[in-house]
Amino acid sequence: SAGPCGHMFCTACLTRYIATKLTEKDVPAKCPDVTCSKHIRPQVAARFSSRTDFEAYAQLTLEAEMKNKVYCPFPECACA
Repeated sequence: SAGPCGHMFCTACLTRYIATKLTEKDVPAKCPDVTCSKHIRPQVAARFSSRTDFEAYAQLTLEAEMKNKVYCPFPECACA
């Protein structure tokens, strides 16, 4: 299952789909079913990702949900 929508996909396909969306920074990724608009939650992505990929997915999802975000202008800062 990809998430709350209940659409079913094989593990290999969903793993590859999530990795591709992460590479494209298209996170949170929508369900792979083209007729569905639900997003894949980080908890679901965790089951189909490495720990490093999951952490990146969760971070990008959090950033996508933040309103009025501002990036630090100082390159040496950890928040840049």
